Amino acid sequence: MAVLQKGIQEVSYKQKDGTTVIKYRVRINKKDIKLNKLVDSLETANELINNSKTIIGKNALNSFLTQEEEKLFKEYEHSQFLQNDSLEALLNAFNDKHFIRKHKDLNELDRMSNKKYVALVKNISKVKITDNSLFIDSPISVANAFADEFTINFGDLNPLKMTSADIASYISKRLETVKKSTVKRELNYLSSFFNNFSNYFTKYSTLMDINPVAKVNKKDLKNYFIKRDRRLTADEEERLLKALSQTSNKDIVIITVLALITGMRKSEIMLMKKADIKDNYIQLYKTKNGLPRKVKLLPKAQQIMSSILLDIENKKSTDYVFDLSIEGFNSQWKRIINELKIEDFKFHDLRSEFISRALEEYSNHFAVSELANIDDITYFEKTHLFNFEENNRVNNKNMNVERDTQRQVGHLNSSMTKHYTRNLIDNLTKKIK
Repeated sequence: MAVLQKGIQEVSYKQKDGTTVIKYRVRINKKDIKLNKLVDSLETANELINNSKTIIGKNALNSFLTQEEEKLFKEYEHSQFLQNDSLEALLNAFNDKHFIRKHKDLNELDRMSNKKYVALVKNISKVKITDNSLFIDSPISVANAFADEFTINFGDLNPLKMTSADIASYISKRLETVKKSTVKRELNYLSSFFNNFSNYFTKYSTLMDINPVAKVNKKDLKNYFIKRDRRLTADEEERLLKALSQTSNKDIVIITVLALITGMRKSEIMLMKKADIKDNYIQLYKTKNGLPRKVKLLPKAQQIMSSILLDIENKKSTDYVFDLSIEGFNSQWKRIINELKIEDFKFHDLRSEFISRALEEYSNHFAVSELANIDDITYFEKTHLFNFEENNRVNNKNMNVERDTQRQVGHLNSSMTKHYTRNLIDNLTKKIK
């Protein structure tokens, strides 16, 4: 065993795989130089000790230590930036202030929403884009040639220095793996961050002015919105309800039927409380837009709700109508859909099916939009009504020109059309005896 110089200590330790690693700790504690460093070889350790004994060696060591300190400081500074001021860090801070629900009575939907926004930041941040800061002074040909080789995580960017080029690169890379509609939602979220973050942290007031999302050319996202037009056939409905009724939890089939006959969203049904059920309507407090609303019930829905009320009279363990988690429902419902080979059908399509059937039965689209709680008539036309009318034209059915006439006189907003529907809705949803 070699004799170690003064100031050198052999250090050995075992790794997880059982192998032993030997290193050498060098300690120098002199007036003009101080060092405490772990090195890989005895040769390096001896060189450090020998250099500390000469003036030239001391100067070289001090220069080396200064460079090491600067490197460590830069690494520390960068880690602090990533932790506190990077886009990812600020998006998490924005979520915490703007989106994360923290009220005392958090329900499952609130917790799912919180998880969604946390996941959104992770998905956005991990996208690798071209590090455009490296090519600011380079010819375009050079930037194009090396764009894919010099990348950076989108979340590591400095939002105060972001440009529309960064957003364009994000769009391009993201479209390689997800749909246009997903990218559009993510850009809307990012734009909201730039426009609103300074409301919570005033030192970032310039973010609103530089919003790169607003300045980028979004040509690659044209026609991102394609309304689903998936109808549930009679055969599919029969097989689906039969399979759901054979599960151990009968609530699954009841929830599905309610969506089909009321147009209620899944979360609205599953978070419904016993006290919310009235004679001919359901009073909802937890809705998509956060505002309470009344779901007016057609006669068939009233009958089913009456049977539900009778069935839950003895359920005293909870205030909720259905004792089933949303995630638990999702897993069972999707499993059955897959087993039945009902392709490209989502639970939310039941809401669209309710609207389509209501349009077929009542024709008055103002009344149907109110039954479905869609106040924006333009949106209703763009989505549900457009598909319904196109399908009718394809099938050579006569079209009612009432809507065209109402458009000409400006009666296409909820405030102007309430008088068209009030009496009709009251008659349709009249309390049954």
